[in-house]
Amino acid sequence: MKQPSVTIIVTQRERFCLSKLSLESILADDSYPFELIYVDCNSPSQVKEYLQEQAEKHQFMRLIRYEKYLRQNVARNLALPLVNDSQYLVFIENDIIIEKGWLKPIVECAEQEEAAIVSPLILEGNPKSPNKQVHILGVNLNFEIQESGQRRLKIQHLMHHEKLADQILQRSEVDAVEFHCALVRHSLLEKIPLDEVFDNLESHIDLCIQAKNIGEKVFVEPSSRVTFLDPRLVYGFDGDDIELYLFRWNNKLIIETVTHAAKKWNVDIKDPYWLALENWATIYRGLVSGTWIVS
Repeated sequence: MKQPSVTIIVTQRERFCLSKLSLESILADDSYPFELIYVDCNSPSQVKEYLQEQAEKHQFMRLIRYEKYLRQNVARNLALPLVNDSQYLVFIENDIIIEKGWLKPIVECAEQEEAAIVSPLILEGNPKSPNKQVHILGVNLNFEIQESGQRRLKIQHLMHHEKLADQILQRSEVDAVEFHCALVRHSLLEKIPLDEVFDNLESHIDLCIQAKNIGEKVFVEPSSRVTFLDPRLVYGFDGDDIELYLFRWNNKLIIETVTHAAKKWNVDIKDPYWLALENWATIYRGLVSGTWIVS
């Protein structure tokens, strides 16, 4: 039987300096065939040239470039018309390092479980370290109605920051996964468009909520592993990164996203979850006040 076809769509999250490391890890693994679309949003000259070289070298890679920074879902949507007949899309951000053999398990999970969305196990830290920890193993969420009648959002990030050692992890159904790396059935996006108001914050939650609302399943497959190069754990910025980082986490965008999500999901705008999210984003954005070390 012919194996399902896959297109990987890479977008730039918050730093350019990791682009080469991330793409090299993807290109080095030929254990499962794929096509690749890379959306380059105003990368500096050295990254731009590297990406052009790789696109010329690899026939299965297509590069599209825009001379401005873009929200994540805007960038993803720009890639979609270029996808041929792939059954699955894998959205992956440019600060992710994949482990060899990562792609086949998430495709098999989607096939066997008839899932619309599948995430690998997302680790964090130095990819070469034996002491990596879990960034996330999916998300559980529900909406609760308060006595006042207000609708509140309750979210649990599974195994967030837990040590990986001695953990026995199994394939499991969850309510949502994060967009660091996620496989999505192409047919799902024909029913549910990616909402372009969302950026890093909650775009994954929005897609998963809508998928679950129409009866689709969301899974995590821990036999597939990737590592998120979290800037709090893996340092290294250059001058061009700071402008992108501040664009991604600017306060206006955060408030716009939170307001939009509250209205769309019918959640009280005074829900403590929104305040916690804004506080987290403010602290995360504040990382740029430090001294950057180029690695």
